[in-house]
Amino acid sequence: MTSKRNRTSSVQARAAIPGAGRRPSQRRRRAATYVFFLGTAMMVTVIGVSTLMLVRVQRRVSDGYSDLANARFYAQSAIEFGLVKINRDASWKNNLGSGMWATGIPIGCGTFSLEATYLPDGDADPKNDPVQLTGTGVCGQATHYTSVTVLVQGKTLATSPGSWKQVVN
Repeated sequence: MTSKRNRTSSVQARAAIPGAGRRPSQRRRRAATYVFFLGTAMMVTVIGVSTLMLVRVQRRVSDGYSDLANARFYAQSAIEFGLVKINRDASWKNNLGSGMWATGIPIGCGTFSLEATYLPDGDADPKNDPVQLTGTGVCGQATHYTSVTVLVQGKTLATSPGSWKQVVN
């Protein structure tokens, strides 16, 4: 038989240890709640980080599409630039020649270049030979090529139907 004194000291000893006076089921319940809370916090963190990564990827894709659209507009601007040069100079074939008409002209957030290539049609009059204009637009990482065949008919110009070609790089 234990004395009252021994029982009192053992109760005091257990009181000094946190959680020692509780029953085992209460400790398990607290541990399960703690594990549940940690699991939930981990899931919320993973979802938050995943969402941030997804937003970054979507922004990069959006920037790429924007650059591509701008590059296409710059290539078309190069073609229009060439048509203006042709319309302003009556002897443009002699003055401008075949080759690069413009290189690295800044526009917006990029540049455009223009190349002209004469396409002999085999007739006796080289003045009326068509010319192929190829515009190159660059914006960021996107490059776009647009080419068109221009037919010279007297003093007027006409673009050949179906000759507009666009290439994305």
